[in-house]
Amino acid sequence: MKGDHDEIIAYMSSQRDVSQRVQAQEDLMASEERWQYALEGAGEGVWDWDIQSGKVFYSKRWKEMLGYREDEISDIFDEWESRVHPDDLADCYEELQSYFRGDKDIYLVETRFRRKDESYMWILARGQAREWSEDGQPLRMIGTHQDISRRKDAEAALKKSEEQYRQIVETALEGVWVVDAGAITTFVNASMARMLDYPEAEIMGKSLFDFMDEEGQRVAEEKLERRRSGNSEVYEFRFRRRDGSDLWTYVSAAPRQDGQGSFAGTIAMISDNTEARKFQEALIISQKMEAVGQLTGGVAHDFNNILGSILGFTELAQERFGGVDEKLQNYLYQIEIAGGRARDLIRQLLIFSRGENIKSPVPVPLVPLIKEIVKMLIPMLPATVEIHTELPRQSPSVKVDPLHIQQMLMNLCINARDAIDGSGLIKIAVSSRKLNRESCNICGETAIGGWVSIRVEDTGQGIPEGLKDDIFQPFVTSKEVGEGSGMGLAVVSGIIRSYAGHMLVSSTPGQGSSFEILLPPADISLKKTAEYRTVLELGVNLAGRTILIVDDEPQIQAYFEALLSDSKAEVICCDNGFQALGRLTKETEGFDLVICDQSMPGMSGIEMVEQLRNLDNEVPVILCSGYGDAFGDGLIASLNIGMLLHKPMKKSETLSAIQWLLQQKG
Repeated sequence: MKGDHDEIIAYMSSQRDVSQRVQAQEDLMASEERWQYALEGAGEGVWDWDIQSGKVFYSKRWKEMLGYREDEISDIFDEWESRVHPDDLADCYEELQSYFRGDKDIYLVETRFRRKDESYMWILARGQAREWSEDGQPLRMIGTHQDISRRKDAEAALKKSEEQYRQIVETALEGVWVVDAGAITTFVNASMARMLDYPEAEIMGKSLFDFMDEEGQRVAEEKLERRRSGNSEVYEFRFRRRDGSDLWTYVSAAPRQDGQGSFAGTIAMISDNTEARKFQEALIISQKMEAVGQLTGGVAHDFNNILGSILGFTELAQERFGGVDEKLQNYLYQIEIAGGRARDLIRQLLIFSRGENIKSPVPVPLVPLIKEIVKMLIPMLPATVEIHTELPRQSPSVKVDPLHIQQMLMNLCINARDAIDGSGLIKIAVSSRKLNRESCNICGETAIGGWVSIRVEDTGQGIPEGLKDDIFQPFVTSKEVGEGSGMGLAVVSGIIRSYAGHMLVSSTPGQGSSFEILLPPADISLKKTAEYRTVLELGVNLAGRTILIVDDEPQIQAYFEALLSDSKAEVICCDNGFQALGRLTKETEGFDLVICDQSMPGMSGIEMVEQLRNLDNEVPVILCSGYGDAFGDGLIASLNIGMLLHKPMKKSETLSAIQWLLQQKG
């Protein structure tokens, strides 16, 4: 205190205890130091932002992360803003404003941050406002920067790797199909979708079972059970395409597991095996046809020999004893009819197995030929069945025996007639067709290019389910017992194969069928080849003639002896070619004619004639065959074989051939 003269006369003071505040400040500083130490010790940089003043505290670690010393970065907001990648700055501000609005509990953003060396690092920025104004504006915000460059580099590498693998998967020729534990599709690549003929989007989310038939579903369920047990395997499987056609595949399937090791689904690599499967089936069919052909040819030869003697002796018996007894005449007539049916059946078997292309085929215009065949067909059809034709003005030509065209159309039209219940229509159409890729129903091979088409359609009942794949097999028929031999389509098959043709079949039960014959177009400039001569003159007199019969069948020898004895000829029989050549060597001038069988043990008829021509090139020869062999004109002419007869022969045919050859000899 001061006196009147301004001198100090007393002192007065007051004291306030601030120890608690000082202690609190010290505690706060210690806490912040511990907090900052903990964060920076963990590798995170700390920032403390005074939002009103724009001042920012950047910790030592924050600066070191960027490659700076402590004194190289000032405490202003621009130090942060200028280092954020320009492409990321807008996102950082958007996240900050979203936090200030209260949309988020924390400010959190991943961004690229520029280092001192101008390179960029990835950081994870986190922060929270610690002070707010009374009107809700942020005043102070504290946060951290964490270096996440390694993680982002790893993610980028992983993404690149995934993209590479995805690119490989997407561009792979093999299909890739991934399903979950419930067999629901979670991924399918473009190749797999292309195989099934579906867009990828339509397969996603669908069950695996939606792309197979009932049998396939049963097999697939068994396979999935193996996947659930942890087994991988490779197997063949049939899917169904969008159009219902078969997709044969090879599947390599393996189970997938989740993070806990439980079954999570299946991943499969799938390759299209449809074409290979068709080729394999075609090969099996070809081998089967070859085996059936060999069997049929052997059986046909034996049957023709048997029939030759049966029909031959029947014909002789009719001439000698038929007029004596009416009942006997009728019995012989019935034997002849039965033998003729058996002969026709054997002929059909030979056509099926070998095509029996006896004559050398010549170019034939189809339109006039089919018009004649249709005239023959009309009387065979009931009044309730109409026959229509679609024939081009300019007729295509095919190199074929006209009789074979007749046989094929007859068989197809008779089948069509029998398939029509009540009234209906049969249509025959001829055209020239260009095929891109069609699968033959006979051999399974693919028909491509230009073909001449003969199509027979009907409005009948169609082919029964389960029979379509077997209709060209011999003795397969949908008719009742006694109504058909089951050889009609087998014969058609044999003829088509003999001309390197194909057959396309389509049928819907209850709506009719279509059979389309495809034959190679003919070069119409080819000249017609010579045909064999036929002489049908009766009353043959062979007195003084010596004829050598060479056949290993005693019944055939007996028939020729009986047949020729009536004509006063001397008949000598040999069982094989060796024996015959022995006789011919000793008696080269003693024989007027040689009749030999083609198929004999040890030496064929052709081989025997080849050796015979070394001995005598003039003696007439008749070659007989029970196989229906197609010998070329060149071979027959080079061996000077006068006539080729096919067993079983009729008496008139045999005698006229003998007479004609002997007349030529003189």
